[in-house]
Amino acid sequence: MTLLALVALPAHGAPAYIRTPDLHGHDIVFAAAGDLWVVPDAGGVPRHLTTSPGDESQPQFSPDGELVAFTGQYDGNSDVYVIPAGGGEPTRLT
Repeated sequence: MTLLALVALPAHGAPAYIRTPDLHGHDIVFAAAGDLWVVPDAGGVPRHLTTSPGDESQPQFSPDGELVAFTGQYDGNSDVYVIPAGGGEPTRLT
């Protein structure tokens, strides 16, 4: 896990510290640079899970690994959202 402490995110071109990683199967979801990212546990290039203008944090896989719940801060509010683990549109729960 120490190799994941600093990841060069392709969209930003500079290293960013990862925060609050969560593991399901062989996938790791984490927050960095205000977005959520997914990377295989074997390593590789992280891919964006979210790209909205708000701030996303604290991702957690659902028990079946199909969804990722997270805190999204859009329009000044912090709410709970879910997004398919493979990507897609977030759905607000609160």
